[in-house]
Parts: sequence; C-alpha cells; structure tokens
Amino acid sequence: MAASRSGSQRPKPSSLPGGLSISCPEALSSSPYSDNERQCFSATSPMGQQPKDAFKKTSSYLLRQLIHRYRRLDAEETWDEDEEEDQVEDQDESEASSESEIQNMEGEFDGVLREEVVAEALHKLGRSGGGTEQAYLNVTLSGCALVDVSILRGYVHLQKLDLSVNKIEDLSCVSGMPYLLELNASQNKLTTFFNFKSPKNLKKVDFSYNQISEMSDLSAYQALTKLILDSNEIEEIKGLELCSNLTHLSLAKNKITTLNGLSMLPIKILCLSNNQIEKITGLEDLKALQIVDLSNNQISSLQGLENHDLLEVLNLEENKIAELREIEYLENLPLLRVLNLLRNPIQEKSDYWFFVIFMLLRLTELDHKKVTVEEKVSAVNKYDPPPEVIAAQDHLTHVVNSMMQPQRIFYSTLPSLDAPYPMLILAGPQACGKRELAHRLCRQFSTYFRYGACHTTRPPYFGEGDRVDYHFISQEVYDEMLHMGKFILTFRYGDHNYGLNRDTVEGIARDGLASCIHMEIEGVRSLKCSYFEPRYILVVPMNKTKYEGYLRRKGLFSRAEVELAVSRVDLYIKINQNFPGYFDAVINADDLEIAYQKLSQLIREYLDLTEEPAKGLAPTTDISTSHLIPKEPFRKLSTLSSSDLLDSTDKNYIVKLCATLSAKTPPAERHSMQRQHERAWQALMGKTPPDHTLLFQRGPVRVPVPVTSDLHYFTKLGELQEASEFYDDDYAVTPFGSYSEERMKPGKENPKGKDPGGRENIALLKYAALRQRNSSQSEKPAVPSICRPGSNTKPILPPIPQGRK
Repeated sequence: MAASRSGSQRPKPSSLPGGLSISCPEALSSSPYSDNERQCFSATSPMGQQPKDAFKKTSSYLLRQLIHRYRRLDAEETWDEDEEEDQVEDQDESEASSESEIQNMEGEFDGVLREEVVAEALHKLGRSGGGTEQAYLNVTLSGCALVDVSILRGYVHLQKLDLSVNKIEDLSCVSGMPYLLELNASQNKLTTFFNFKSPKNLKKVDFSYNQISEMSDLSAYQALTKLILDSNEIEEIKGLELCSNLTHLSLAKNKITTLNGLSMLPIKILCLSNNQIEKITGLEDLKALQIVDLSNNQISSLQGLENHDLLEVLNLEENKIAELREIEYLENLPLLRVLNLLRNPIQEKSDYWFFVIFMLLRLTELDHKKVTVEEKVSAVNKYDPPPEVIAAQDHLTHVVNSMMQPQRIFYSTLPSLDAPYPMLILAGPQACGKRELAHRLCRQFSTYFRYGACHTTRPPYFGEGDRVDYHFISQEVYDEMLHMGKFILTFRYGDHNYGLNRDTVEGIARDGLASCIHMEIEGVRSLKCSYFEPRYILVVPMNKTKYEGYLRRKGLFSRAEVELAVSRVDLYIKINQNFPGYFDAVINADDLEIAYQKLSQLIREYLDLTEEPAKGLAPTTDISTSHLIPKEPFRKLSTLSSSDLLDSTDKNYIVKLCATLSAKTPPAERHSMQRQHERAWQALMGKTPPDHTLLFQRGPVRVPVPVTSDLHYFTKLGELQEASEFYDDDYAVTPFGSYSEERMKPGKENPKGKDPGGRENIALLKYAALRQRNSSQSEKPAVPSICRPGSNTKPILPPIPQGRK
C-alpha cells in the first residue's frame, strides 16, 4: 500500500530523445553525472540530432536509472511488511495489558458487599413488616464471590435473602432482620449452624453444600417448617425436638448412621439419601410421613415402616434389600402409591415384579414404571386367584386333558337342547349332613336317583365305606386320573383333593337315572363352568354353636378343622345372600329329620308325586314305585318334543297314557302336529333320546306322553300300516299322534273293516272315551315354567320317567 500511495503522488514522466522517458525527477537528481556534464551534453547535441556517442551514454544512463528504481521499490515493500508486523505486536501487547489490568482489578476485590451492589440486587417492592411503609422485600446476591455481607444488617425489612454460591463464613447480619422468612445460604463456607439471633418468623432455611459438622439446638426456631442440610458432614440428628412446625427435613449426603432425634415431629417429607443408615429405626413416632427418601444407604430390612398410614412415596433405590418377604412390612400401608427398589438384590428374584404388585395392589408406579391394571390382575390370578378363576382353571385343565384322550360319545352329553342331563347337587360345609341326606334320598327315590361317590385322597373316617361314601385313592392314582382326563371337576379342601369321576356319572346315566352328589362350594364353582346344568340345594346349619358342638362330639376332626368348618358357614350364607339364585333352594341342617322332610317334599313337588313315602331316618331300599302315585291326570302339553319318545325299556306304557292324559286338547297342539309326526318317525327309526332327559327340563314344563316303548311290537311294515289306519287321514303318518274324535264316535266303522289293532287300540278307545267324558271340565292352569339358576325361587320340577332296573 505504501507503494501504491507513493506512485499516485508522483508527477508525469517527461519525454526523452528517441522516445524514451524518465520516470521521475528524483531519478535525474540521483544520476551520477553532474549538472555541468548534462548541460554540455545537451548543448553539444541539438534537438533532433544526436551523435553516436551521445546515444550510448543516454542508453546506459537510462538502464542505470531503471535498476535503481527497482531496488527502491523492493526496499519500500520490505518496509511495509515490517510495519504490519509491528502493528500485530502492538495489538498483542495491548490485549495482554488489558488482561493484566482485569486481573489487577480482580485481585483488588476484597469480597465486601457494598451499597451499590445491594441496590442492584433489591427487588419486589411491597409493604414492610410493620405495615407502615413501602420497602424492597427480597435480595438476590447469588454467585457474587461475597465474603462479608455485614452491610445487610441495616436492611431490616427483608423477607427473602438469597446468598447462595458465595464464600460467606459468617451470617450474623441476619440477626438484624426480624421479618426474614426465607434464607438460602447454600454453597458457602459455613462451619457453624445458625450462628445468629433467630428471626421470629423464619420458616425456610437452606444450608446445603457447606461444611457444617454438627447440628445445634434449634429450640428457638419454632416457626421453622423447612430445613435443608444436604451435602454437609453431619453425623447425628439432634436439636430438633422443639421444632413443632417442621414438615420438611433433608439431610442427604451426610454421614448419618442411625435415625434418632426425630420423635414426635410433624415431618411429612424426609430425605436421608446417600448416608450410612443400616436399619430403619426411630421413625415410629413420625405418623405424618408422606414422602421418604432412603436411597443409597445400607438398608437390608424394611421393618420400621409398617405403621405409617399416610406414607405415599417411598424411595429405597440402591440398598441391600434381598428377600421378597420384606415387602410384607409395606402390605398394610393404605396410601402407598410410588415405590422404588431399583438396584437392590431383590430385583434378581424371578417373581419380583408380580409379587410386589400383588402385595401392594394400590401401587401406581414401581421402579419408575407405571403399573397397569392388566399387571395387577395377572398378579392376583398368580398368587391369590379368586374362587371363580380357580374353578375356570380347573375346568380348563380337565377339558384339555380329556381332549388329549381318545374321544367317545357319553350318555351324559346327549341330552336335548332344553333338557340337559339331570343332576342334583347338595352343597354345604363339612359334616353338615349332606351325605346322609343324599344317601337317604337315593334310597327313597331309587327309581329316579342314584348316589354318585366322589374320589378323594384323604383317609376314610370311622364308619365310611370305600365305593359307598367315597372312592378312597392315593395321591399317585389321583394325579394319574387327572392327567388322563378322568374328572369332570376337582377341588381341594383341607389339604386333600376331591374329584368327580366322569365314569361315575356315565354309569348312572347309562341306567337312565339322575345323579345325586354332595360336595363343597369349590366343587360347585367348578361344575358351574361345565356343560352340566344341575340343581343346587344348599344344606347349611344356621346355628353355628350347635354345629360346632356336633363336630366336636364326633371326635373325627381336629380343632383347626372344626374352626375351619364353622367359619365356612358364614361363607355359604354370604354367597347365597350376595348372589341370589346361586342355589336353587336352601335347607336348614340344624335338624336332619326336618331337613330331610323339606328335601323330600321338594323332590316330590319336582316329580309331581302325592303320596308321601314311609318316614324314617334310614328307609329301606325296597320301596316300590307303587307308593309314588301321580296327583291327578297329567296335563297335556301344547307341543311334543323329541324327548317325548322314550328309549326302549321293554315295557308298554300305553295303558298309563290313556289313564293320565288330560281330556281336552289345547288348540296349539293341532298347529304343531306336523312337527310331532316328523319327530315320531325319527323315534321309530331309532333316534330316540334317553329317559332321563326330561329331568330338570328348562323352559315350560312338558309332561311327556308315554308311548309304547316296545318298538319290536310292530315287526312288519304291514302291521304298522294296519295300526295306522285307525287314525284320521290327517294323522295317518304315525300311530302316536292325536286321534280324531270323529273317527272314535260310536257306529263309525273302520273303512277297511279291520280290527282297530289289539291291546293298543282298546287302550286308545278308552283314552277317547276319557277325553269325551272330561270335555266339559275346565282346563287346569298351565304349570309355571321352571326358572333357570339365578331366580332363587322354589323350583317346580317336571316328572321323571322310570329308568331301567
């Protein structure tokens, strides 16, 4: 730039002879020739004419001028570079000098707080403590490297003082602030604890990250509500006995080993993390605790936390809790919602997550994870499943095990849609008399019921017979039967297993009889999950004192078994009250004689029988069916179902049919006659339901029409056609339909002149006469329909045809 700047100031070069020019006057003045020589040279050489020697001299002169000029330019550029280097060096020196000045200024700051600094830190203008004037209430002097803040003594109206992140060692200035409410002196160099006169209303104090090693007496600070002493060197908690308003205490990152000096304080938030605590003792009197942080300690047991009913949040991260049973100390905390057990040996347990959730079902957060409803349900089903879940799992087990075996058709699984296989279940507590009632009922109604004995792994009591009261088997045999899918239901009671074998029910169903079984409530729940639809009768003693005395007098049960049986009486009563209709009937078992009379009357009403059988505690087994006489002629149904055509029993019921059917045919019968004919033909082809399908029939009660079960009577198709000719043309499809009154009138001859058909036709004639005689009588009201389980009403049971003997 120096070069460009000098070139611009130079004059224009003058012309030289021969077209040459001199760049500048300075070049001429610096020429080695003198002025006289130049004048002589110019005088001897007129313009336009130059001698040869003069030309050579001029050329050499110009060449020397050019060389001199280039040397001068090089010298100027070198000078410019040196000048720039000097400027950079000057700048560096100035920066260094400024830094040194700043360092000197810093070294000169002595850490003493001055008025102008305080003026800039004041804020929040408000009414003074006395209420007579306006004043600034807050001062924030955080991070100012202060050492001496004694000037603040004159600021008597301050209510909030922030002196954090400084180098303060003395806070005596606080003594002159009677209205101070909050003090933050964290991250300083304090070694003493509250070394100032107590402000009357001081509530919140933060002395964290200092060098305090001992706690002093704070009895003068009764208004204190929050005290933070984190990151100090405190080894013992003391001096807080009279802080009656202290609700928040934090002593994290200290050297505390025991929890003492906290009795009878209203502390709600307690933080003692990062200490050396090994046992949770000394917190028994802190009844107001809501949040407790004991993380990063040496705690191995949770004993000491069991009586804090208001505890909501508990942090026990990174301790030495190793056993799942320690969670039991927290089981009865009703408000515990958040629990943290991260980095404890207990987390290595396989059942840790679901076990903790099961024990503390009120938790909403565990180990910083939300606890879902599905996880709570899974935990309950795993460790204490409800009875309904146990029953469902039991049923699922039997279904799966049975499906893995070769399949076959069971008699008990072939009922019609509205008439499942009949079963009568007597449920009740242990030794309440349900077994005696079942045996007696099956002896009295032996043509309808048979006793079904369950399998059990318990040893027999005195007086019990194998295959009579129970099938007594070993545990190995029970397990084998369970895996083979032999059971319909199983349940566990009193450390023993019970089960109802499918073959037991099948043997009874094969003979055309209903099953009568007794069991506990666990078996009832499992059976309700199956496809069976039994009638359940609850047999329960209402007088628990009498029942307990009866169990003790028997001498078969231990004291624990007696207490368990008596306690389950309330369970049965509660189930019957809370779930109306769970049982179809309830019988008081305080007196077995009266209980059996009620049970027998219930069965007679169910079977529509009138004459009462012989009474007695143990009736004989030779009770004939002649004692069981129907009340009056059965009411005829509006429609016939497939169950109306009974299986072959080698007996002829046509005579009874004529004597018992009602006289008047309902109008609905004629509209359903076509369906009846189709079902009758199906029955003739061998598709007949078993006799017992009418027992416990759902829906409207349908009294069956007993027809000739000896299907071999019609041995030829011609005989069948001859018997069919007796009926009207509309009903000529089957000999089991309704008969035309017009065809039965006296004087009406057979179109083909044939005999109406032997014994059966004579019976049919009697049946027609009976209908004509009773046509003037009013039709009896229809039998109310049987309610399904759940109605809790007195069941009215349809009659049961006699089974095979």
